[in-house]
Amino acid sequence: MDGTLGAFYWQRAKSTVNATKFVIYLEGGGECATEAACTGVLNGPLGSSNYFQPAIYMPYFLNDDGGSNPDWALWHHIDVPYCSQDVHSGMVTTPSPSNWGLYFSGHHIVRAVLDALDAAGGLQQATDIILTGASAGGIGVWINVDYIADRYPSARVTGVPIAGFYFYAWPYTGENHTSSSLADFRPQAWPQHYALWQSYANEACVAARADVDPWACLLANYSYPYVRSASFVVEAQTDQTVLEAHDWFPGVGARC
Repeated sequence: MDGTLGAFYWQRAKSTVNATKFVIYLEGGGECATEAACTGVLNGPLGSSNYFQPAIYMPYFLNDDGGSNPDWALWHHIDVPYCSQDVHSGMVTTPSPSNWGLYFSGHHIVRAVLDALDAAGGLQQATDIILTGASAGGIGVWINVDYIADRYPSARVTGVPIAGFYFYAWPYTGENHTSSSLADFRPQAWPQHYALWQSYANEACVAARADVDPWACLLANYSYPYVRSASFVVEAQTDQTVLEAHDWFPGVGARC
């Protein structure tokens, strides 16, 4: 968000037979839609690549341990850090007073990572691409998976969103309710998020809902009927972030 360049981590395929197979992981880390919340993360990796580590441990399907990740351990592994706070949807290229002088460019970062991999990693010759991510990264999977499928029509593109199947929130405000600094997920908040981030969303969904609520296409509950790519949903019905941070249900140990 501070204008520093986006980046990605890349662990190359371990064998020539897997040289055309890629797992791309979108990191999570909440989202922001107020000036205080957004500027509050600028001095860290959620707002600036100045704080990215030179190397990371790759999670989930990026693990190169054949015992815990037998199917994809030898593929190319791409980790995309999350420094845009816009659920990997933003397309802001010119900061302005209306967005507090910040860049929300999550979708552009995804596109730039793909450009770099085309040039240096042979992604244009991919036969298999798995797009995965957790939390805000999982939301970003739904937003970007068909974009990637359209960009690489010769590849089998599959989405694996982890904790990313989101819907509108109607927070509980009774006794012992929780609260959160995460973005407001109530229906009336999403037009502002969509405009602030200048969001990209699933194109078929946006076209179908353009006259009513195109911002709903940022949430999988409304976009998934339009998503063409095969997708495998990893989601807990007791997701603590959803229940406590967005729906404000009492936390563990609280009594209503």
